[in-house]
Amino acid sequence: TVFTIVWFTIFGNTAIYIDETVANGALGALTDKPEQLLFAFLEYLPLSSLTSLLSIIVLALFFITSADSGIYVLNNIAAYDKSTSSPKWQC
Repeated sequence: TVFTIVWFTIFGNTAIYIDETVANGALGALTDKPEQLLFAFLEYLPLSSLTSLLSIIVLALFFITSADSGIYVLNNIAAYDKSTSSPKWQC
């Protein structure tokens, strides 16, 4: 929770500052395209290529972890109460 508060405070205030002073509203125009907004914001920061690559890696890890958790839950639901009998193969 603390990390999220710090993250939103730092990046949120930085994005507002850059949009108002440096980008002249260019970031605000991208609110309809959230998939482009992060990378447009990162272009105004130093090491934009590195931070863009890092954000892609973090997003991939998020989706992979979410999919893995979903598969785990589905496996637990499908194999409910294994003690009575094992799942039967259907032909």
